Amino acid sequence: MMETCPACKAPFKGRQICHRCKSDLRPLIAVTERAAACLAAARAAFEQNDYQAACGLACQSLALKRSQEAESLYRYAGLLAGRRRILACL
Repeated sequence: MMETCPACKAPFKGRQICHRCKSDLRPLIAVTERAAACLAAARAAFEQNDYQAACGLACQSLALKRSQEAESLYRYAGLLAGRRRILACL
């Protein structure tokens, strides 16, 4: 989740509108939530040994929001899926 408003750097308080500058944060919140959903789906696919799907879902998560967990899952699932080039999303 966001820590600060990207427009004014005020601390993020979980609201859809920034309390300081009144920026609409809904689009950013939606992207963050979608990235988290993709990462959760990637974890589930990985647990089911579907490494190809896990790699693709982790890539989608990375396209929306960079995270160490998504990067690690992408690399590891890619290796287990037999992909030789796994840097497409990195």
